[in-house]
Amino acid sequence: MEQRGLWIHWPKKKQNLLLELGALDIMDDESNLEENDKVRRLELLSELKLLLHNESAILNEKARMKWLEQGDTNSKYFQSRIRWKRVSNKLKGVELNGTWCEDPTKVREEVRQVFEERFSTPKLFCINLQNI
Repeated sequence: MEQRGLWIHWPKKKQNLLLELGALDIMDDESNLEENDKVRRLELLSELKLLLHNESAILNEKARMKWLEQGDTNSKYFQSRIRWKRVSNKLKGVELNGTWCEDPTKVREEVRQVFEERFSTPKLFCINLQNI
């Protein structure tokens, strides 16, 4: 297949491949396909796979070119969302013995202890994969 023809005619080519594959699939559902039809179906699938790969490459290239032309106009918005998420996920304090504590050293120690207790418990079951 000529590369230039691919750029110009790939939507029509894709439609024709899908129609022919659909017809062969219907024939296969109704009865067994003959050997030459099976070979043709494999050829069509291979051609469709190549066409879809090339289509993806073309669309990615178009997106890259559009991005280069227009720039990343949403970067300020996305950066502000990331900053907001970072601030909202920040652990400012914990409750220790019924009182709120914001001292970073005590908060860090309490978090460490909670995780240590949580993940140091013995496993209740173990999967043995040695004989597989």
